[in-house]
Amino acid sequence: MANSEHVNKLRGDLNDWNEWRKDNPETRPDLRSAPLEGADLVNANLSGANLRDADLNGAALRSVNFNEANLAFADLTKAKGLTVE
Repeated sequence: MANSEHVNKLRGDLNDWNEWRKDNPETRPDLRSAPLEGADLVNANLSGANLRDADLNGAALRSVNFNEANLAFADLTKAKGLTVE
């Protein structure tokens, strides 16, 4: 299960989330099975996050940093703005 503190931070203000990530680079967010359907995550720093089995159905994911993130079995159905480079 996801770390509820991490999920609540991510669902809050994204500027606060990104600042927290910047201040805590050693922390790998645990968002396993997180209910993030429809979330606006545009520009979120999710590098190194564990998003295994996370529900990102319909989430706005434009310009999200997924560097070294675990997206195994994550539901990306109807995700918006997701591009692969």
